[in-house]
Amino acid sequence: MRVLVVEQSEVLRDSFANTLSVAGFEVQSAKTIPEAAQKFATHTPEIVVLDLLLLAGDPLLFMAGILGAVPNTRIIGTTASGAMRLAGIAIDAGAFDYLVKPIAPEAMIAKVQNAAVVTLAPQQIPLDMAKSAKHAAVFGSKLDIIRRMAPSHVPVLIEGEAGTGKRICAEAMHAYSHRANLPFVTVKCDELANQDFGAVFTEPLLANGGTLYLAEPSHLPLIQQTQLLRFLQSAVLDIIVSGSNLFNIRVICGMSTLAEDAVDAGRMREDLFYRLKAVRISLAPLRTRAEEIPDIANTFLRMGAERNQKPLTKLAEDAGNALSKMAWPGNIVQLQSVLSRCLQTQTGKILKLDMLPETVLAEIANEGIDPHHLGAHFRAEDGENT
Repeated sequence: MRVLVVEQSEVLRDSFANTLSVAGFEVQSAKTIPEAAQKFATHTPEIVVLDLLLLAGDPLLFMAGILGAVPNTRIIGTTASGAMRLAGIAIDAGAFDYLVKPIAPEAMIAKVQNAAVVTLAPQQIPLDMAKSAKHAAVFGSKLDIIRRMAPSHVPVLIEGEAGTGKRICAEAMHAYSHRANLPFVTVKCDELANQDFGAVFTEPLLANGGTLYLAEPSHLPLIQQTQLLRFLQSAVLDIIVSGSNLFNIRVICGMSTLAEDAVDAGRMREDLFYRLKAVRISLAPLRTRAEEIPDIANTFLRMGAERNQKPLTKLAEDAGNALSKMAWPGNIVQLQSVLSRCLQTQTGKILKLDMLPETVLAEIANEGIDPHHLGAHFRAEDGENT
């Protein structure tokens, strides 16, 4: 596979090119953007290792030009630990992954090999229609970045209030990746205190790779945060045996509070935060997405009805408008719970306002909402008995 290394330092350029050549890649190198553009046009590399700190020219503009011309090109940005912001900008602009200098040869090889695997591998295992519909409903416009970032090894920080779907987001990223048939392991960090951090890497994850989802990493003791940071930096922990498939483990973290607040309070290492924040996905609370709630609820109803062999598949307009007016402190999880209860108790096809659980109707009343002004009732069709 062809690789273009664009690096202004002659020492690093030669080192990267030699490392990748020995690893079996066909390598071209360039010092400047004009030289890189010429070699890209001539050799059409599938992978570009791009120095984001180039002084001559704009590497991000060059990257945009590459992706505009050949969208499937995998770009791996290189930056310095003091310039992590550039890595985040590059990822947002379409880069596949990034490396932080100084870069160990094995880390360079691993990142490029991963890009090669993704390029050569068939498309990710297709999801069934129900799961695809669920992801589209829950994440809305955020689904684009979830799908785009799925193949990469870049650690991702998912932020959102409790119940906004952080774990679902991580599962979706796993499902859309080439790791979809490998383990997805969830670890609650507040249950890890005083335990061996290595214990989170279960045998299947060690042997085969996969995705590790860490819930609330700021709840880890600082010493364990140091171990996590080492893993993210080098993909090597003392407990991992030599020869394991280290670089096929993707780490995704979920936090219900802003990471900056955890850093300011001394609960989270600042260097760990900077390592995680290159890719951040913020999930909005349900109360700020009121106009989307009926569609989300209808999606959940259809999925639940199919799973439980129930006929209930649609919200009446008045019920949908009522759900849109609620505060939903438990967000997506609370909405799912309410609809699950409705599925258990109703036998008709349409869920009307007066069929909602008493707790929901009570909240509507407490908010001073007049149900009669929430919208017209759907006319019951044949078979829509409660």
